[in-house]
Amino acid sequence: MEDTQKNLNIQPNESYLSFIKQDIIKQLPNRIEYHLKNNTRQAQTGETTTADEEKIIELLTQEIANGVYLFLNNLPENVKGMKTE
Repeated sequence: MEDTQKNLNIQPNESYLSFIKQDIIKQLPNRIEYHLKNNTRQAQTGETTTADEEKIIELLTQEIANGVYLFLNNLPENVKGMKTE
């Protein structure tokens, strides 16, 4: 989140950061289940390997980064805390 805020020149705001964190926590179990069913051997064998787990972590990390970017990028300008000069 910090990198995205810096890249988008957005001032930190605890209220939307807290909202993002809670949203991620809420969605994480379903996203993990989705990837277990669709991207690993668990779909066929019921087992996962370390490589499967690493792939899922990579996919989840990318999803989170994309979601944070989209959320912050679509904030109204007055909420972003950007100066309009």
